[in-house]
Amino acid sequence: MNQNEVTDTSGGAAHYRWWAAASTGQLVWGIYALRRGYAGECRMMPLKAFAVASLFVGATASASMASIRAYGIHSVEDLKVVGASIRTGLGLTQMTQQQQQQQQLQLQPSVIPQVGSGEDRVYADITPTT
Repeated sequence: MNQNEVTDTSGGAAHYRWWAAASTGQLVWGIYALRRGYAGECRMMPLKAFAVASLFVGATASASMASIRAYGIHSVEDLKVVGASIRTGLGLTQMTQQQQQQQQLQLQPSVIPQVGSGEDRVYADITPTT
């Protein structure tokens, strides 16, 4: 049995509560550290700023994992199915590879700068291309 598999048939709701508790704890600790401000030696200030930022990033990651797993998304294929469902609900169709290439060509700039030099100066010729 893989260590990532959930052994009980209830969906492992208790397991995800630990993720939620971890994210809540990290968020509260981060807010506390941010509000407390900095007290101490000035050379340690960048380290404390990094630590507080890491708490916020960790809280976001834990909350994201808890919500994704609690909603039954356990693999990339599940995530693709959810994305297709959202696109269908919004009324968007899936683009073909040819349509994606055409869209990328439309997003490219229509002005191509050309750099040259003359009379000891460097200039850029910005002319629209058609």
